[in-house]
Amino acid sequence: ATNSGTATWLDAGPPATLSSPSTVSTRFYSVFDAGQAPPDGQPGLLLNPSFEAAGIGGVYTATNWTKYGACNREVWAAHSGSYGMAHEWWVSTSSGFYQDIPATPGAMYILSAWCLDDAAAVVTSVYTMKLEYYDNSMNLLGSDVENLSPLVNNIWQQISLFGSAAPPNTATVRVVFDASNMISGETLKIDEVNLMMVP
Repeated sequence: ATNSGTATWLDAGPPATLSSPSTVSTRFYSVFDAGQAPPDGQPGLLLNPSFEAAGIGGVYTATNWTKYGACNREVWAAHSGSYGMAHEWWVSTSSGFYQDIPATPGAMYILSAWCLDDAAAVVTSVYTMKLEYYDNSMNLLGSDVENLSPLVNNIWQQISLFGSAAPPNTATVRVVFDASNMISGETLKIDEVNLMMVP
């Protein structure tokens, strides 16, 4: 949903279930009209947030990001600059990419990204944007998850996920973009990812 010139806040719906002792918070998301910046005013915490630098795996990888499945760095996936990341249904039905950042217990984080799908409305593919919280041993403590599928279309939009307070003992926050059940004609492009800590 969009609202010209202003952000629209919506209840993200019931959380997914994680095995104990993990927790998933109630989430809220905001969809911004093209050209409207998120209310951060802070430099981002991510490295290579626009995927401009290639990784050691070659031109289809992005340095500082780990990818899996049918996800590649592509020139045609850029919102600005030269590159963006794309979930590619013709390679496989699932994919994703993530980056780990040192985190502070109790801190709240906002994750945003510019997104566009080839389809005017996503029918089958399941796209998610996540904040996952891990302790020093990389045990999952909890997560904030947003289903992007009903939000994205064939117009670039900036979508933000407002996370809950990081659980006690959090040492790492993982930014994840995941796709599953992908079908022909639904290709999600992602660019200009930003992670900030709420002051």
